Amino acid sequence: AMHRRRILLCYYAAAASALQYAHPRPSPRTRRRSSEQTDPVLEVERLENAIAASTEPNEQKELAEKLGMSRMSAEMSVLSANAAFYDAFQSCDVAEMKAVW
Repeated sequence: AMHRRRILLCYYAAAASALQYAHPRPSPRTRRRSSEQTDPVLEVERLENAIAASTEPNEQKELAEKLGMSRMSAEMSVLSANAAFYDAFQSCDVAEMKAVW
C-alpha cells in the first residue's frame, strides 16, 4: 500500500509538472541548434525527402545508406530519452522529469 501511494504521488507530481509546460513551445524545426548538433528524427525526414527528390541512382544509394544510420540514431535517442524519463519517474525526481521532458 505504501509503495502504491508513493507511485501515485510521483504520478501526480509528474502530471503537475507537465501541466506547467502546457503552453505552446517552438517546434523542433524552429529551435536553434549548434551547427554540430542535428536532431536525428528530423534528419530521417530530411534524408527521406532528399531521396524522393533525387533522380541520380548513385546519390539515392548514398542517401539511403545515410538514412539507415540516421534511423538507428533516431531510435536510440528516443529510447534513451524514454529510459531517462522512466528512471526519473521511478525515483520521483520531478526536476529530472522536467529536464527530460
